[in-house]
Amino acid sequence: MFQAGDEVRITSCEDDPRAAGRTGRIVDEVPPGPLTGGRWTVAGIGLLIGPVLCTTAELCKTATADRLPHPATRRNRHAPLPRRPH
Repeated sequence: MFQAGDEVRITSCEDDPRAAGRTGRIVDEVPPGPLTGGRWTVAGIGLLIGPVLCTTAELCKTATADRLPHPATRRNRHAPLPRRPH
């Protein structure tokens, strides 16, 4: 079972095959129902890939919402390293 904010890896996705192999975050705050066909909404996958609907079998949890670091404490991967004084 997933919770809103959980980070998941998409193993396969019938809704959008481009999402397979990427990571995203669960949007749903309640378990999926008949409106979505029992599929979870996953967002934050990529710049050109919008939110997708995936079944539980297509997802693999990588981190829980309560164990993720606060976004303000994470370093930007692409930021230059600080220079050491000579």
